[in-house]
Amino acid sequence: GIPDVTAKNVILWGLWNDDEVKAIKNVKALIPGLATQEKTGTFINCDGVAQTFKKAIEHRGYGLSVADVMMKMMEKF
Repeated sequence: GIPDVTAKNVILWGLWNDDEVKAIKNVKALIPGLATQEKTGTFINCDGVAQTFKKAIEHRGYGLSVADVMMKMMEKF
């Protein structure tokens, strides 16, 4: 679900549908992110187990990886 967001300015990163974006009234920017199927990576699940996954499909849209988002943010500073 969508968390209760009370911040003045919200920037969403990830996969959001129209209804989710409309539910948060103070969205100032939306950065498309890549779905799990569109990237390679590792995450720690709720049991503390590291799970690795490999890219299953080639992304053809405007989604960005976490590394790409961080690089773009660092370019501003």
